[in-house]
Amino acid sequence: MTTLVTFRAMREGRIAPDTLLTVSEKALAQAPTKMGFAVGTQVTVDNALKMLMVKSANDIAVVLAEGVGGSYDAFIAEMNRTARELGMTATRYNNPNGLPDEGQVTSVRDMAILARAIIREFPEQEMMFRIPALRLGKRVIRNHNKLIDHYPGADGMKTGFICASGFNIVASAKRGNKRLIVVVFGGRSAATRNEDTARLFEKGFSPIAPIAALFRNEPRTVESISNLSTLPVDMHDQMCGKGRKRHPAESDIDEDFQEAETQEINPNSPAQKGQKVKQSLLIDLPPSMEPIRVFVGSASQTEAQKVASGDDAPRKGKKGKKGKNKSSEIAPLQAASPQGGPLVPAPVQAATVIAPLANQPTQAPQPLDTPSFAPPVHVETANMYESLPLESGRRTVTAATGPIVVPPAEPAAPVAQPTPTKPNLSAAVSSVQAFAAPSTTTFGPGTVGFTPVAPAEAPLEFPMSVPMPRPRPKI
Repeated sequence: MTTLVTFRAMREGRIAPDTLLTVSEKALAQAPTKMGFAVGTQVTVDNALKMLMVKSANDIAVVLAEGVGGSYDAFIAEMNRTARELGMTATRYNNPNGLPDEGQVTSVRDMAILARAIIREFPEQEMMFRIPALRLGKRVIRNHNKLIDHYPGADGMKTGFICASGFNIVASAKRGNKRLIVVVFGGRSAATRNEDTARLFEKGFSPIAPIAALFRNEPRTVESISNLSTLPVDMHDQMCGKGRKRHPAESDIDEDFQEAETQEINPNSPAQKGQKVKQSLLIDLPPSMEPIRVFVGSASQTEAQKVASGDDAPRKGKKGKKGKNKSSEIAPLQAASPQGGPLVPAPVQAATVIAPLANQPTQAPQPLDTPSFAPPVHVETANMYESLPLESGRRTVTAATGPIVVPPAEPAAPVAQPTPTKPNLSAAVSSVQAFAAPSTTTFGPGTVGFTPVAPAEAPLEFPMSVPMPRPRPKI
């Protein structure tokens, strides 16, 4: 209702989105959740609305009431007048933020009528209700409405919590040409409230929902539903009584507060063994938008001033075992695994300086995008088939004792031709094997440059006797 009255005031021209509102002592004295701005801090109407919708800031609701209505009491009177105009017969307002007050009551029916009125009157403001997060200075403030970016089609609207009424929500979602509004009061936790809301959406979006409603003779409009003539339900003892380990708050998220869920869907409980655990209807969807920047001060500030504003606002972070504020800790540098696995800390590499050797010319630096390779300091092995060409005029033969250089042979003196005799095959074999290189190649100490050697030929082997041809068979 605070938002609807502010929207109407802007439409009537009483205020503008960039109108500055001032934080008063009354606003600062409100109970959490709140922004905690100091007295005298100024904020625009547009930024105040975003903080109210995302953070559920009780102090900002008072800032809007005092700035839009002219006074706190005048704004409360306008809220009640608007409720009567809309037909919210069970609703009465005593404050603009919903903090506990015995005289402030409402019903599920009335909240559905109010949500429908906002959607019909101000469709251009629908983005205000589906902001997933705000960015104030270095802070990122998440929306308490977990259906946003977790339930397909969800586009708002508002959550709330006090001990007397539990966890509440007014939610809207759209699929195709069908839009639904779901109101849930009295949730035991934020998680159960969100799951109940998602189940109601599933039933409403089901194709058989209109047929079933027709056969059950359900009312066609929300106005045809009558408010019950009964006293309001007070859930204070159930929500914040002595039986709870700690008092819940609207800032609780599903991962932090699971008492009710543990009791309801614990498969290890003896009384619940064999029962099926209901699968959550909430899933992780891609972010619908980046965190919206908000700031304190005038809208005419420079971008640098808007970014820096709000950093000095008081805030409480969760403290660890050693008393450190987790919100102020800086996460280590992260690098993604090339296989798409979990993030791992990136190694910290020290800078390396390479100095040129003495009496040697330095090379010009290479561009950053050109790969460079440094020569190895010590060579363990070498591939002789990728060596440089052999030196001309020299022939190198490798033996077990090391390389031997054989000089070119001098012309021999003429000798008399020997008498032809039968060749001695065994002597020829031993003569050839005498000049064959061994099977292993020996190198000296490894260096960057070395004299390449030619590959040794395999030893020749001659048969001791020549086999005679096989006689042809007679036909």
